[in-house]
Amino acid sequence: MRLSILLFAATACAADRWPAFWCDKECNEAVLFARGCQEIEGIRNCLCSSHFHRKFRKCQSDGCDENYKNKNWAARVEPLLKDCEGEYYDGPI
Repeated sequence: MRLSILLFAATACAADRWPAFWCDKECNEAVLFARGCQEIEGIRNCLCSSHFHRKFRKCQSDGCDENYKNKNWAARVEPLLKDCEGEYYDGPI
């Protein structure tokens, strides 16, 4: 009984940390790659791809901003999305 309670508590703690881990990993990666796109390949060839559009939207809608306001992922990706308004394409990166 005691072991099952400890396992449940450990699982609950890990589950609470998972969204923060996901947001930090995925959204930080997206922002870093987007900056690289801006500097190396030009904003239209890379940043405006559907790949980045999907990644940025996840950073805005998967709870990264609501649950982890100290990271503020939505505010970090908004300027990158505005650079491509109406210019998204489904081609490769």
